[in-house]
Amino acid sequence: LTPDDRYVILGQESSVVVFDLRLKQLYHLFENVHKNEVMAVATTPDGRFFISASDDGIKIFELEAKEEVHHFKDVHSGEDFFIANVILN
Repeated sequence: LTPDDRYVILGQESSVVVFDLRLKQLYHLFENVHKNEVMAVATTPDGRFFISASDDGIKIFELEAKEEVHHFKDVHSGEDFFIANVILN
């Protein structure tokens, strides 16, 4: 859930789904953005970006632009959120 309670972001298999809660509809489907199952998602404190984690690394997305902005490859999932927190906070 984004900090403004507008969007809910979910991992679904290898994709990330973003729903707009105000409009009650799909905002965007980031289809097959990972090779394997998405294990976790998190948003930045300002809600501008979100990250998704899988065993192929983490990806950072800009929510409004609906695009991937960075991919950290070949890192262990335990390190993924540490790296993301350092970059995004």
